[in-house]
Amino acid sequence: MSTIIRFMRHTAAAAGLLCLTLALASCSDKRDQGKEAKEYIQDLKRQVKEKRQAEEQAEKQAQQEAFDQLQREVTAFNAKCPVAIDPVTTCSGCDIENGDLCYYYVVDEESVGVSVSEAMTEGAEGIKQNLINTLRGAQTSELLELCRQCGANFIYRYGGDTTGEVYDINISLDEI
Repeated sequence: MSTIIRFMRHTAAAAGLLCLTLALASCSDKRDQGKEAKEYIQDLKRQVKEKRQAEEQAEKQAQQEAFDQLQREVTAFNAKCPVAIDPVTTCSGCDIENGDLCYYYVVDEESVGVSVSEAMTEGAEGIKQNLINTLRGAQTSELLELCRQCGANFIYRYGGDTTGEVYDINISLDEI
């Protein structure tokens, strides 16, 4: 064989080996890049998850602090009770029931001349609207904001002093 042919075969084999080496290196780089991309995406997912968990924890903590403050407000209000609202209605106190702020009223049914359920059947909508207007007022803005932070709706529970009947007026935060 001539030197040229041997050189060509050797060169062709070397070129083939070089191409194979480059192809393998390229695949290895792509695999490494793919692996790096997957690790980067997983790291981003982990960071997003950690951030979401931290935000949820901060929100829970803020809600718990608001609830604790609301409980202190309830205690302070109850220290002032009973409070005469009008000649026939007395507020005996308030409490947090199932996460909602509940005010308790006693109605002098003898003075009203009817039971609580009869009186409320006729006047509940007007009373509810008056309560909503009061809650929208400046004097209750701090309490309302605290209830919003806690997700606490309002319950106004009227009980008859003679019959023991109870009538609730429920006001959601969305109504205020």
